[in-house]
Amino acid sequence: VDLVRGEDGTEQRMLGFWSILVLSVLVGCICCVFSWTFSYLDSYQPGMVFSMPQTLAHFRDGSGRGFLMSYGVAVLNGVMAMLTVIWSLS
Repeated sequence: VDLVRGEDGTEQRMLGFWSILVLSVLVGCICCVFSWTFSYLDSYQPGMVFSMPQTLAHFRDGSGRGFLMSYGVAVLNGVMAMLTVIWSLS
């Protein structure tokens, strides 16, 4: 945290690059973990190895190893939270 003097002579705190980076990555990870947990609990059989959520089963490809859309959205949710914190603090 850097101290910067304002025009009126008062000292104001300003977050540095590393402070913003660490804070934004922390918020992004927390948001991603919560989204991932909710997606996992919404799946058809919780406790199994990352089963396909019942609500998005029609997005699965025919190979049986399709991309799990809700888990991808959970990761994207974390990235967007991180970018939002960076944007709001800079």
